[in-house]
Amino acid sequence: MATLFITASSQVYHAQSYFGGNAFVEVTNNYGISRVLNVTVPCAYETESEVKSELKHAFIKSYNEEYTSGIKYSIDKCYTNDTRHYGGSASVRVANLEGYMRVLNVTVPCAYKTVSEAKGNLLYSFTKRYDEDYISPVRYDIDSCP
Repeated sequence: MATLFITASSQVYHAQSYFGGNAFVEVTNNYGISRVLNVTVPCAYETESEVKSELKHAFIKSYNEEYTSGIKYSIDKCYTNDTRHYGGSASVRVANLEGYMRVLNVTVPCAYKTVSEAKGNLLYSFTKRYDEDYISPVRYDIDSCP
């Protein structure tokens, strides 16, 4: 009796991962007026430390402003073989110098290849007036779609 062994050879594909994300920090000027700086970067970095460095350098504060909080990071991990798309909504509070406050809400469709790309498009979709500043971090609610 002969026994036949069949072995299957499978090649494992390891997807390349990249990092992106968002961050925020509170700043106060020499008149005591505070605002929150919000930034995003795409999934284009090989390590989390590279993302944090890029986010830290993306903040643009005025010459008379000082950081009054630590930087808060949210790092996203993205894969080259991810077939899903991302979209969602975001909200942020804004105020002007007279103290008038309001909440801005935006949505974007599931049309982006990474979470970081969706966050970036949400951040840049906010329409604030020229005399308004962010006074809270952006709150993201990201959805994934097939």
